[in-house]
Amino acid sequence: MFVQDQLLIVTNGGTNTKTQVLKFGSFGDEAVAVEEVHECANSLEFQKELQWATGGVIAVNEEIVICGGTEVESSAENQMCFSHGDSHVHKLAQTGALRETRIGAASLVIDNGTTLWITGGHNSKNRLQTTETVTMDPKTTGLVVALGLNLPKTLSYHCLTKVSDGLAFLTGGEKYEVTDQTGEDLEVYSEGLSWSINFNTMSWTTESQMEIPRSRHSCGALKDSMSSDSSRKVIVVAGGETKQYGEQEVLQSVELLVIEDKASFMVSSRQGLEWAQGPYLPAPILDAASVVTADQLKMYVIGGSTYVQGIAEFQPLATIYEFHCSDLQCEWKQVYEMRRSMTGGLAFFMPSDSIEADLTQHDAKCPKFNETTGK
Repeated sequence: MFVQDQLLIVTNGGTNTKTQVLKFGSFGDEAVAVEEVHECANSLEFQKELQWATGGVIAVNEEIVICGGTEVESSAENQMCFSHGDSHVHKLAQTGALRETRIGAASLVIDNGTTLWITGGHNSKNRLQTTETVTMDPKTTGLVVALGLNLPKTLSYHCLTKVSDGLAFLTGGEKYEVTDQTGEDLEVYSEGLSWSINFNTMSWTTESQMEIPRSRHSCGALKDSMSSDSSRKVIVVAGGETKQYGEQEVLQSVELLVIEDKASFMVSSRQGLEWAQGPYLPAPILDAASVVTADQLKMYVIGGSTYVQGIAEFQPLATIYEFHCSDLQCEWKQVYEMRRSMTGGLAFFMPSDSIEADLTQHDAKCPKFNETTGK
């Protein structure tokens, strides 16, 4: 029997303005993704193609909030934030603006689901170490934007994952180093460090160096499904690219860091915790979206691009891969192939009843999906 758990919203990514909606559920213990194509659901359609935006779902009103990024056709930078949810009668509306334009930022929903924390990124003028918090004004349904805690260093195309309400991990990203005496010539490198943040004290701690510096990668924090210790978590970084000394390589490798998510973790020295190699992705992938289920048992890597050696070009992907661990034995499997590829986009899990009624309002005049053109 198929049991529907939640909806997966896949949006942006530069291929077109349409948002893809997939029903996620299960037959017994097997995960299943069933695509629900809502070609006429204009409420989730962007007017322009965006890439490398960031966002999340603010739980107060099940509000999708998407900010920043760059427009694909014009390369114009987007400073605006858009929202979709109960507050806006299920219409995608411009509800605010960031203090700075951010491309390649990373974000988390924190403070019991009330705040979207947007970190780092870059724009044509600045490489950013600053962060911003975005909350919903209950009176105006607009967004309230404020400055947040700075990152440990200037980063873009990094990855943030929530371990628990009090702890999150930051991994990799692009860093910028001066390569001449004038201080004007910058070289872009991939970062190899990782950091944890304690939300109770709002402080950063430098953690172990990853084996391979990486940016534009996917990440997540998972429970081990067979572990009797519920505090044991596995931090996962997957794919991305590494840039070092003018060389660039798209990565298939995966690294894992096993931690004990306890109060003592925040005060112990944590010496001896080292990243270890995990099972490789099925293909080298960068600029994919990644999401973790609410129970932290599965992580999904969605879309992205892979480098095809034979034609020396990047190819956008439409694949969804699932990752899970059982007694520290971890594996990947392909669970779905979307109708549209997506790279540099976003994905969110939402309760199945939160927007489904709105998405099923079809217009008889709407053109159907064309299997040949993908539009």
